[in-house]
Amino acid sequence: APGSTNSEPAVVDGWNSFSLIDVDGSNAVPADGTISNIQWYGSNTNGVIFYMYRLVSDQTYAVVGKAQASNTIIGQENSMAVNIAVQKGDVMGWTWIGDAAFGFEETNAGHILYTNDEDSGGPSDVGATWEFDVAEGRRYHVAASFVPDVPVPPASTPRLYCAAALCQG
Repeated sequence: APGSTNSEPAVVDGWNSFSLIDVDGSNAVPADGTISNIQWYGSNTNGVIFYMYRLVSDQTYAVVGKAQASNTIIGQENSMAVNIAVQKGDVMGWTWIGDAAFGFEETNAGHILYTNDEDSGGPSDVGATWEFDVAEGRRYHVAASFVPDVPVPPASTPRLYCAAALCQG
């Protein structure tokens, strides 16, 4: 969640080497574009593989992009430049490489999915699919920077109108 990548989480997962996906609608990619950076607050030194997923059906998602951080610095914000093309509605997920690299806050506001099997691993490459079958209300201390393909147009200069009179401006 934005703003949480520079603060210590309340909880760090005890399971390792398993995949999660953030399906909270407010965190879905808002338009076609590129994920340019990923940030997370380090809770363990282990690495993590970040994925961008696209819904295939029901609880099955396909990997549309990935990036791997080989390690994590504990107690600070970690950041990694990436270049992952995404489409509107895509969502972010990750697979721990061993212990969880970052933690979360338990909340009813977030919505993540995972596979209920410790050490279940995760997908391997772009194009692979993975089924996520357990839901939790959590906000992980991770965020992604997004750049839209089509820039948002700047606010236009207001036009002055007048009717049946001499106009100024």
